[in-house]
Amino acid sequence: MTINRENAAEWNVESDKITVCGFSAGGHLAASLGTMWDSDFVQNNSEIAKGQTKPNALILGYPLITFGEHTAHGCFDSFAGKGADESLKKEFSLEFNVTAETPPTFIWHTVDDMVVPIENALMFASALQEKKVQFEMHLYQNGPHGISLATDEVSEGEGWSNPHIATWIDLCVEWLERQLIINN
Repeated sequence: MTINRENAAEWNVESDKITVCGFSAGGHLAASLGTMWDSDFVQNNSEIAKGQTKPNALILGYPLITFGEHTAHGCFDSFAGKGADESLKKEFSLEFNVTAETPPTFIWHTVDDMVVPIENALMFASALQEKKVQFEMHLYQNGPHGISLATDEVSEGEGWSNPHIATWIDLCVEWLERQLIINN
């Protein structure tokens, strides 16, 4: 994030319109950046100017958000290592980290995702709503975890290419245009 901002002019990047996108565990990483950019452990462990790590918007596809009741099986051990301190579960359950400073967020998820329960997206959206952070969420009834763009180009077999789910891309682009124009 900071490298993009530091090199914005040379790379032709609009430094006030940087969006982070993540799917599944990558959604946890993107949402972590969006909710923890100003945390003590980020600020105290870097020489980065405050605010330089904050994205301007988030895009989260079937994101892992919680290490609580609705986490994906085995995710906490993969994240923190077996035998990790249980207090980390709450600290990195991102529904507890949303603040009014969390960037606007676009979320999409499939209802019947068998890996990351839909409650993850719902809990994050609820936390955004509570803190009055702008967001848009789209839920699709059917679709496997990891469906990505849901287009033929990334299809992994039957059920992976889904024109209905692929609408998330255009919806997200429209949302981004509104967010980044309205908010800047």
